[in-house]
Amino acid sequence: MGGWLEILYGFARLLLQPLFYWFFIYIIFISTSRIRKERKMFGTRAFDIFSEWQGTWRIGLIAGIVLSIISVGLGFVFPYPLVMVLTVTTILLYLMTKLNWLSAAYTFGTSCLLIIIMGTVEFTFLPLDWKEMAESVSLTGITLVMSVLLVVEALWLIRMKQNKAFPEMVTSSRGKRVGQHRLKRIGMVPCFVLIPGGAITAFAPWWPLFDLGGGSYGLMLVPFLTGFDWNAKGQPPEYAAKWIGSRLLVLALAAGGLAIGSYWQEWLTAASIVLAVAGREFLKLLYRSKAKKRTIFVANDSGLPVIGIIPGSPADKIGLLVGEHIERINQMRVTNEEEFYHALQKNRALCKMEIRDEQGELRFIQRSMYEDEHYELGILFPKSRIKGEKATN
Repeated sequence: MGGWLEILYGFARLLLQPLFYWFFIYIIFISTSRIRKERKMFGTRAFDIFSEWQGTWRIGLIAGIVLSIISVGLGFVFPYPLVMVLTVTTILLYLMTKLNWLSAAYTFGTSCLLIIIMGTVEFTFLPLDWKEMAESVSLTGITLVMSVLLVVEALWLIRMKQNKAFPEMVTSSRGKRVGQHRLKRIGMVPCFVLIPGGAITAFAPWWPLFDLGGGSYGLMLVPFLTGFDWNAKGQPPEYAAKWIGSRLLVLALAAGGLAIGSYWQEWLTAASIVLAVAGREFLKLLYRSKAKKRTIFVANDSGLPVIGIIPGSPADKIGLLVGEHIERINQMRVTNEEEFYHALQKNRALCKMEIRDEQGELRFIQRSMYEDEHYELGILFPKSRIKGEKATN
């Protein structure tokens, strides 16, 4: 009975953690900020609020279960000072307003650096239990959690669909308005961890592996947060997401292998952290050099490129994809928005589209039009200038 009560206490302790509330505050902030930009750039909201969270909960929940089994099964203890260090570090990186800083490579890497400093340098203003935590905590456990969260980040990228990236208009180096996409997600990975004190007692001589002096332990559900924000300008968003995600997955597995090895060789914890941080920075530079080679979301005479599809719209239902080019509407060639809407009015009952896909193949879509439907069909096109900008010669 005591074990079940401890599990309930673990859930209840989730409500005492600032990160749990900060997650919702932050996601509301970035969602509303994005919606304002969408209205300014395209004249309409493209994605609903909380869209940055959509599609993350399933993988996050599975990862949380795996992490709970690892942390509790192997007896990694997460004392309150450690949880507070992770919380403060994560919130401070959140305040930088860039989701890329929320990657576990940075939040856990920074936290480990702070713990190492607290364990080696005398800080008289720190409580005694913080010093004890820094000297006794398992960096192996922390780096294993970091590696699993990097795997989660990679899987979110790999599973991202073409129409689920966030479109936006930016100014190129030549001063021309071009389209790009934000591969952006933020999610929560809830994980049970052991804390000193509670109703759970050791059930085997080796458990817990890292004892901070207490003979009994409790459970606490910790909301580990992670996220990413990449620009996709030179490639279709789904291709870019899979390219980044597959390489990030290799990096996460390599960091995890070093974390496991650190159980026998302690110095490998530092190697795991350095690999995670340096590897992610290298991946960022590698992708940036690859992405700037070309731009595909810009209006031209070969057709009207689709930069965004509003979820649930008629265009979404007929299977129109981001990155495709609309060449003709109702047998009329279109190269800009004005021509597109003019061609739609040619036949108000039926819409016939000739579309060139990413492989260069031509396909045809035919759909009935209804009076109560929005005439724009939910398609977003690149804009030569955005709302509020003055026209230039």
